[in-house]
Amino acid sequence: AVSDSKAYDGLVTSIGVPFLSGTTPLAPGDTAPVWRQTFVDKNAGAGKTINAAGSVNDGNGGNNYFYNFVPDGSGVITARTITVSPQIDTSKIYDGTTASSVAPSINPALVGTDTSAFIQTFDSPIVGIGKTITASGTVNDGNGGNNYIITFDPPITTGEIKKATPTLSVTNSPAAYNGLPQSATVSASVLGLVSNILTDGAV
Repeated sequence: AVSDSKAYDGLVTSIGVPFLSGTTPLAPGDTAPVWRQTFVDKNAGAGKTINAAGSVNDGNGGNNYFYNFVPDGSGVITARTITVSPQIDTSKIYDGTTASSVAPSINPALVGTDTSAFIQTFDSPIVGIGKTITASGTVNDGNGGNNYIITFDPPITTGEIKKATPTLSVTNSPAAYNGLPQSATVSASVLGLVSNILTDGAV
């Protein structure tokens, strides 16, 4: 195999072409294939092993030869640089959390089977406009995100959290009339909006 260097692309492929040692010529009539080589794994790093492969065109599936493939140990895969940017979220309705349902943008895109673990959050859960949104997270790349150099753009200040309209319900109704005040438990469909349970309501 020969040395090769490439940017991380989620693959083990190498554009290098191994060569046949001049001390081991092929038999007359047989021809060398397009020898191929691959990195030992897809992850970014230096001093990576590159392995050669292939078989001679000998009319016998290459089985007229024993092969001694010599790896190269100087391969390099450089990390992919990406920028993660928070996106405007004006659709969030108050739910007592700072979570945003909008995902940050990633440029350039992730490669291979890698997936985003990036999120964005509001600075507080309180209703309002002009709220700060910050992106954070990493990449699910099987290498702790180390196949990427991640730059986070600054927070934006154009987020909005709208007021919620909860649905209130009495959970112990109906009750049998007995001439005395009876408790009524009220719950809300939006967490955090009803801080006290109402009791002693006359039925």
